[in-house]
Amino acid sequence: MTDGNHGWAIDKNPENIAQMLQDSTKQLGPTYVSKVLRFALPVHFGAIDTRCVRMFGEDSDHRWVSLKVVDYGYGPYIETASSRWPRGYGTWINILRYFAHHLPTNCPHPQNFVDSGLRTKGVWTCADVEMALFAYASSITNP
Repeated sequence: MTDGNHGWAIDKNPENIAQMLQDSTKQLGPTYVSKVLRFALPVHFGAIDTRCVRMFGEDSDHRWVSLKVVDYGYGPYIETASSRWPRGYGTWINILRYFAHHLPTNCPHPQNFVDSGLRTKGVWTCADVEMALFAYASSITNP
């Protein structure tokens, strides 16, 4: 899948799509940019937020992604001042895609999702994997 104007392959450069969306909007940070992409293309994208970054980011034991949560007195947010964003988001998407591709075909979708065509029975999407990892992070960390 490519963007006709830029030739960016969603499959190869998910961080470019996130950067393009962020550049074309005002006041949207990584969490909301990723949520828009997750809503628009759940097969290809999942969201990232401070809870997942705390669990899987640079300051965690896992260190899956090169993202970091900072708080300068206005509440926690994903740091964007360095090269971590959106590169780290691209890594996150590739991790979600890896899991989605390798998990058995037993994703427990609600039947109405399958009936309405929102999901394929049993097939994991990036959004599904992200929800599972978010639930895991939520069970371990505080908000």
